[in-house]
Amino acid sequence: MTHCSDSQPGLTQLLKDLESPLEDVRMSALRGLENIPSLAILRAVRRVATTDPSVSLRFEARRFLTAAAEKLPEEDEPPSESRAASPVERFRALLADPDPGMRVKVIRTLVGNLDPAVPELLASVLPQERDPFVVCALLQALSATGDRKVVKLITPYLKDPEARVRASAVEALEAIGDVAVLVRLMPMLSDPHHRVRAVVARAMRAQEREAVLRCVDEMLEAADDRAVRSAAYVLRFFDEETAVPRLSEKLSSPSEETRKMALASLMH
Repeated sequence: MTHCSDSQPGLTQLLKDLESPLEDVRMSALRGLENIPSLAILRAVRRVATTDPSVSLRFEARRFLTAAAEKLPEEDEPPSESRAASPVERFRALLADPDPGMRVKVIRTLVGNLDPAVPELLASVLPQERDPFVVCALLQALSATGDRKVVKLITPYLKDPEARVRASAVEALEAIGDVAVLVRLMPMLSDPHHRVRAVVARAMRAQEREAVLRCVDEMLEAADDRAVRSAAYVLRFFDEETAVPRLSEKLSSPSEETRKMALASLMH
């Protein structure tokens, strides 16, 4: 393995830039160090991966290290359990990062990974996850795998105390598209939160049109402008004959945000 020395053009400056107070400079330096085989660089990048204040930089540094681990020969660094693990398994440690933002980034990265081990990895961390934003990302990622077996993992979250989690569970089931499962969402048209009612209405609009429109009409007349906007959003998924009269009424709403939502749905 070739060790890069400080005499190589630009290397010293790149290593210094990893300590810059400016995030964009540190990110540029990290990218500039890619594909340079040096243990000194790896040690510097490990510091970034564990101590940098930027979630994005820590994430990129860890991806850098994951890729580098596959290229290092045995004489430079003894084999370790992490190096022997599959590429997907290396993400398991990142999914245990104490920063929820980091965990969400890792999950979104895994969504585009075609490795068959991805669904199993995501499913294994879901029961232990407590942050609602990370749970939502996991539910969305599981639905994106296209594996209908995940329905059993997602369904319990329809009763989660967090409205955003319930809504994400509905969206995940909608993405999977199992009609038999969607029918079970009907009681959630009465969910106390407008966001949940809106995503259920969108998911069920074809199977239960009349019930969905009753729910939408109730939200349109609600005192809470957020519920009105949720209903206006759902109407963009209906035919013009159904949507236009209802949305047109909201173009004169005293709420500017409601007027904007109604107009956006009319133009959709």
